[in-house]
Amino acid sequence: MEQHLAHFRIIRSYMREMAKADIDGRYAAEFAPLPDVQEQFLPLFCGPSGCTRTFQNFAGLVSVDAAHLKGVAQSKLFTMTTYDANRELAILAFGIASSEDAVTWHWFLRYCLECFPNVSLRISDGAKGVESQSVRSLLDSHRCAASLCARHIIHKNLKTAKVGCKDEDLTLLWKIVRSQTRDRSDALLF
Repeated sequence: MEQHLAHFRIIRSYMREMAKADIDGRYAAEFAPLPDVQEQFLPLFCGPSGCTRTFQNFAGLVSVDAAHLKGVAQSKLFTMTTYDANRELAILAFGIASSEDAVTWHWFLRYCLECFPNVSLRISDGAKGVESQSVRSLLDSHRCAASLCARHIIHKNLKTAKVGCKDEDLTLLWKIVRSQTRDRSDALLF
């Protein structure tokens, strides 16, 4: 446990060194004193200049997600990803925060939209907090539309309805979700 806390304590100096070495990148780390620990980071954002320069005018679709970090960290990992010209996954930015709520989503998306102002976001998560007024206002101010991931929408609705779904129905549903055009999705439906 103490070793993990020691790693947390050096993050601030690591982020400062990253910012010095990569002056065009976007780095942010905020810290707060805790009673039993000298310091622990709250939110952290990392947007290296290689990504921000390469994708600066990118107007395509990017995915934003949050995942739970297990173990001592007990935090949330936020990522912003897209595909590059070689169809390889490119991590544009990442952040770590203590929770997934409206405040941390607003914080992470604000930094992402500062670095990549022309993107169209897909929130590939259940997105706790994304529906808040502050997050929606931020997205609207950047003329950015956020859409939720089809997987989360489908599974949430199936869970809420408490009904089973045949495998062939799910297969058809995913073909419709993945269809590239309205004509193709209509052809699958009718």
